[in-house]
Order: sequence, then C-alpha cells, then structure tokens
Amino acid sequence: MKYSPKIKKLLTNKFFVNSFWYTFATMLPPLTGIILLPVFTKYFTPGEYGIFTTVQSYVWILQLLMILSLHGAITRLYYDYKENSKEQKEYLGSVVMFTVVFAGLISALLLLLKPIVGPLLFKNIPIDPYYDILIYFALSSSLSLVPMAILRAQERAKSFVVINIIKSVIVMAVTSIAVIFMNKGPEAALFSFIIAGIGTGLGYVGVLYKSVRLSFKKQYIKQSLAFSIPLLPHVISGWAITASSRFILEKFVSLDELGRFSLAAQMAMVLGMLYTGVNNAFVPRYTRLMKDRKENEANKIMKYFQVGVIVLGVLAIIFSLLVIEWLLPPKYNGVSGILIFLLTAEIVRGFYFVVVARLFYIKNTKIVGISSVSAATVNVGVNLILIPIIGVWGAVVAAIAAELTRFIFNLYQERRYLNKKLQAESQE
Repeated sequence: MKYSPKIKKLLTNKFFVNSFWYTFATMLPPLTGIILLPVFTKYFTPGEYGIFTTVQSYVWILQLLMILSLHGAITRLYYDYKENSKEQKEYLGSVVMFTVVFAGLISALLLLLKPIVGPLLFKNIPIDPYYDILIYFALSSSLSLVPMAILRAQERAKSFVVINIIKSVIVMAVTSIAVIFMNKGPEAALFSFIIAGIGTGLGYVGVLYKSVRLSFKKQYIKQSLAFSIPLLPHVISGWAITASSRFILEKFVSLDELGRFSLAAQMAMVLGMLYTGVNNAFVPRYTRLMKDRKENEANKIMKYFQVGVIVLGVLAIIFSLLVIEWLLPPKYNGVSGILIFLLTAEIVRGFYFVVVARLFYIKNTKIVGISSVSAATVNVGVNLILIPIIGVWGAVVAAIAAELTRFIFNLYQERRYLNKKLQAESQE
C-alpha cells in the first residue's frame, strides 16, 4: 500500500509511534474493564459493581501515596543524567529501592490500623475482606509505577505495551474463571489484579535490570522527593476530583445507585486514560525538545495534542452511548445520562493536560499543586452539599465544576508565564 509523503512521515515519527503505543498500553486497564463489562453486568448486581469500582478508586490514590508520587519525578529528572549513564543507573536504583521500602512499611502500618481505618473508609461496603484486598492491591500496583515511568522516560514503548498486555490477559483470565465458572463475587475480580501485579512486577525486573544499579544514595532520593512532594497535593486533589465522589456517595446513597454512577464513571475514565496515554508520550518528548531548544517543534506537538483532545472526546461520546445500548441489561438503566456529563468533564481535563505541560517543564509544580487543591476543594464541597440533596447528580455537577476550576487556573498561569517571557525577549 502506497502512502503520501505526509502520512509516511507521520508513521515514522517517533513521537507519533510512541504516542500510539503508550495510548494503547494505558488504555488496556479500562479496555479490560469494558471487555469484562458483559461479565460484570450479567453476574454482578449494581451494588456489587459499586463495591468493585469503589475499591479500585481507593487503590488509585493509595498506590500513589505509597510511593510519594516518585514516578512523576523520574519522567522529568531522568534527562538530567543523560550524559552520565552510571549516575543515571544509580539515580534510578536509589528511587526503586526507596519506593520498595517505603511502600512496604506503609502497607504493614495500614494492616495494623485496620480496626481504626477500616470503618472510616467503608460504611456500606463490608470491611472484611475488602480492606485487606485494598492494601495488597495498592501495594502490588504501586511497585509497578516506577518501572513504568522508567520505560516511558527511555521511550521503550514496545516493552511497556507487552508487559501491560500480559497484565490485562491475567486479569481477564482470572476474573472470568472466578466469576463465571466459580460463581465468585467482586472480591475475586479484585484479587485478579493482585496476581497480575505480581506477574508484571517480575516482568519489569527482567526488562529493566540492565538500566538500574541498586543503590540508596540520599542525594538522589532527596532530589526526587523535592520534585514529587510538591506534586502530592496535585495527586491527592486529582483523586478528589475523579474518585472522591464515590467515597462520599457510599455514605449517602444505596450501593445500587453507587454502582450505576460507578459504571458511568468507569466508562468515562476510558477517555481520561486515552488522554493520559497520549500525555505520557507527550510530556517526555515535549521536555526533551524544550531542553534541546527546539521550541517550534515542541509547540507543534502541543497543537497536535489539542486537536486530539477534541477528536477523541467526540468519538468517546458516540462510542460510549452505543456500548450502553448494546451491552447493558435493564437493571443498569439511567447510566447514559450520567455518562454524557462525565465525558464532558474528561474533555475539559484533556485540555488541562495541554496547559500543564509547560508548567511542568519550567518546574512550576507548586502552581499545579495549588490549582489542583483548589479544584479538589470545589469538588468535595459541591459533593458534600449536593449529594445529600440530589444524590448522584450532585457528584456529576461537582466533577464538571472541579475540572473547569483547575483548567482555568492553570491556563491563566501559563498565559502569565508566556507574557513574561515575551516581555523579557523584547527587552533584549
């Protein structure tokens, strides 16, 4: 098949190819959920599905706290050592060692505090067995985040994809066997992720052992923590914006209502993961181009990202409504209306990624953190006010309000930075 020169150039462009592979790999977890959707909706009640996705939402934030979001530091600081491979390996080894030790200690502490923490997390969801599953699930997931970040920084997209495919296959196989043939509930589906996490962890060891030299040098750990800790408010608020609604809903609505909202949120998350996948390829590439003073090329790929946000958003709305029409049984009626508004919030989030890339490059993570905390405050506040009054629709309003808050705040800060830069250049 013959291609035009422009298409040939696009297909051989490393950024485009890596974007495709990273997007595909990042999409695998939500795609796995979509593939298993007929199983979940047939064998789980809305309440059981609510339990399954709510525990997953807790895992999302807990895994990041277990490693203090250090995977975010790697995608930025990795390039500071590109001229010295020995230092680069020792830097990566120090971060890996620290995350293993710290995550293990946090997990042990949380298991000891189960009688205190368990009732704070769960009201309608049974503490046993879901609290223990939550901790082990979060631990196995957290230990994969740093290796994933290393592969992204090294732009080893194919290795990244292969490992994530293996993980998804394990999850689908174990879940299908347990739920369909053994008649198990949400706990079995959640446990499949723990098994998959252990398997992929071994895969990362095999792929990265030559890139990492195990060490525990304080200067590397301090440097990474100095970058990642200011991002923790951003990380926590990101969870508050996307998932805290389920924490609050679990206290005020029935598990069935929680399940219907959770299904809509899970489907909307597919679009969010699409944006995240492109962003995972975009940020390292953008950082490298800016570091090499290729600003025109950097701005060009930023424009591609903006167009991608719009196109992917429109396609996601159409596809999601078709999935609901074809796959969902009557017990899940009411999901489509919620889903459209949650997808709108995700589109706003896509534009937020575009704006924040420049702020990350100039290492202005403090501003990003402030904006995210502000958005999270809006989200939690609106949730607490509206959920007791209008139920799940309060969570929908909160999601849109929060995404608009942080997008507008960061857009203002980006424009401010650009104006200062233009003024400085005009005075030279």
